[in-house]
Amino acid sequence: MARSARDGLSNPEIGARLFVSSRSVQRHLGKVFTKLGISSRRQLHRVLSVDPDTSRGASPRQLASRTASAGAATGQLPVPLADTSVARAR
Repeated sequence: MARSARDGLSNPEIGARLFVSSRSVQRHLGKVFTKLGISSRRQLHRVLSVDPDTSRGASPRQLASRTASAGAATGQLPVPLADTSVARAR
């Protein structure tokens, strides 16, 4: 949603693409602005700048993945997550 706003789409245009109302877009973008510490769409270009490695902005998940990959390259492996799978009873 924030990338669409950064790219110049209006709230109604974003809403139509995501099948939500323009009011929902407005509310969600307000929350995004708060989290990013910005107050306008013009500032989205600064905080959602183009990532030169992938030609698009990196999401927080992508950044975390890169951090983990960098740790593996330096021998600092992340702690494995506990197995949360549930065995099926037959």
